[in-house]
Amino acid sequence: MKNLFYLFIFLPTLNFAQNNSIDLFSGAKITNYGLSYKEIQFEINDDTWTSNRVNLGKEFKIEMIKPTGLGFNVENGNCYPGIALLMLKPNGDTVANIPNYYTFSDGLDVATMSNLSLTLNFTEPFKAGDSVVLTTTFYDTKGENKTEIENLMIFTDSIENTNTSKSIYTSRASYSYDCASTFEIGDISNSSDTIINKVIKTVSAKGLGLEINEFKSGTESIQVYDQKMIEIKDPTIIKCLGIEITKNEEKNDSLDAELSKTISKSQLNISVAASIKKISKKYYIVYRWESLDKGKVFVLKNPFNF
Repeated sequence: MKNLFYLFIFLPTLNFAQNNSIDLFSGAKITNYGLSYKEIQFEINDDTWTSNRVNLGKEFKIEMIKPTGLGFNVENGNCYPGIALLMLKPNGDTVANIPNYYTFSDGLDVATMSNLSLTLNFTEPFKAGDSVVLTTTFYDTKGENKTEIENLMIFTDSIENTNTSKSIYTSRASYSYDCASTFEIGDISNSSDTIINKVIKTVSAKGLGLEINEFKSGTESIQVYDQKMIEIKDPTIIKCLGIEITKNEEKNDSLDAELSKTISKSQLNISVAASIKKISKKYYIVYRWESLDKGKVFVLKNPFNF
């Protein structure tokens, strides 16, 4: 029987809890049950993974950054993490189910505990165009706490331009927006307005440094999630009103007309409406844009408390 993939385990570097969250770039759902760490990171060949496409034959790594040891049962100063893998086809058929894929049976010193990471290299029998749902679980072998990471992964040829980036720009505000981009981003702001029977809330990202034509040639998508990060598709609950793009121009008047240059930047506005009877609910809008060549990616997640 042919190997489904090769596995490499790298001993750790510290993380805080992220309950019911998603990875902005890949869309992976992260559900934390009591473990403490900083964040979950994804890489392909040591570059940040910025999509759900994975090149066959390249190293794909999931890494739990800075686990603190909190949430693990500690015995004589050591904790005992484990890693479980479940891989399903889109129709639900099981490709692999390994509850104890790897366990740190000798334990890890909580005081010096480093990152926990798992690296996979997908090969035959997978081929370009195949997709799987990979659920990776970091768990306490001595207790019940765990963190589950669910990825929908689409395999591509090894030479195809998969979304990865060496440079990542992020912006976030506590209890508010969370933004990630492969290019420099400007200001982000929130506003709110109430009209008859509806609450209108807007989140705006300004000064993205994109030409309008470049923006329009790219692709975009919008997902709505509830507080448990379950996708909401019922438009009667919450509805995205659409995307508004405006163009700000700054002209350099010190140059003559023939050499005059115009610096253009895009301003992105996302507006969401909800019935007033849902005023106690909390939802998340995730907006994603990527350029035609897949070299630029911009993702904005924003909570809307109605």
